[in-house]
Amino acid sequence: GSPQGARGGGGGQGVTDDATAAHGPVLPALMVPVRSRRSPAGEGKRSKKKTQSYIHLKPGPVLDSKDDETRIQWQLGLKKGDALSLRENAIHVHERGSYFIYSQVLFSDPTFVMGHIVRRGAHSKVALFRCMQNMPEKEPNNSCYTAGMAELNKGDVVELVIPREDSALSLEADSTFIGVMKLM
Repeated sequence: GSPQGARGGGGGQGVTDDATAAHGPVLPALMVPVRSRRSPAGEGKRSKKKTQSYIHLKPGPVLDSKDDETRIQWQLGLKKGDALSLRENAIHVHERGSYFIYSQVLFSDPTFVMGHIVRRGAHSKVALFRCMQNMPEKEPNNSCYTAGMAELNKGDVVELVIPREDSALSLEADSTFIGVMKLM
């Protein structure tokens, strides 16, 4: 093939090479039209780009103990998107979908076994994930981590509870936390 044809030299008349013959004249890069990524069915409509939604909570300075449970007063650490929010000390779900949920609590309680439950529900409570940890007698410091996927519905509430009153635990953001991320 002719090098001139590949560059589009000579005005494109009478000068061809295999690539030009197969694909039409070669145009300079700046003149190539940009093709729309829209499908014919969505012609004229702009599709909304889905935003990744997640929320990560860190502990506040106060614990609440009642009814044989300890509850952490959560504060917002990170948040993106509209699918999740922090209200009434729990994570509220605003969009149905598959979610990745993770949590960790660092216990410093000398009680034999410590742990926490991540549960779902607006009206009835369903345990999603449970973590239990044997505590050492000397220097009782153990973290309990759990993670998994769950299908959540609009209106669901996700909360972390410790099934023991007056639990001793760390209120540092790097050792006690909960988060939920909507999977795309």
